Amino acid sequence: MGLIRYLRVTNDNDTVPTIPPFSLGFRRRLMKHVGIHLRLTGKSFSVRHPNSNGMLNALSNSFIKPVWSVLKYHAPSLHEERMEYSREKLSDMHLNDLYDDEKLMGKGFTRDEL
Repeated sequence: MGLIRYLRVTNDNDTVPTIPPFSLGFRRRLMKHVGIHLRLTGKSFSVRHPNSNGMLNALSNSFIKPVWSVLKYHAPSLHEERMEYSREKLSDMHLNDLYDDEKLMGKGFTRDEL
């Protein structure tokens, strides 16, 4: 089909995926998260797309997070532990199905955007 599918996986409260919030190249501009975002939390997870949830999504992806805990929340061991908690639910999910979900992708999303 020639469509790119992208899943971004992060730990909740991890500051590393949010910095820097702008490009460091010659032309300065704000960066934008793309693809479906799987956010691992404690013993659960949430799934979002930048097209949906508006301001809530922007705030949860902002760099306003507990910087003092960066080593804890960016650690691969925590990532692995949280993935293991959600293994059963995640194994039933398919990326193509998520992209077909209008509730997740937002009403304005069209396949032409892919």
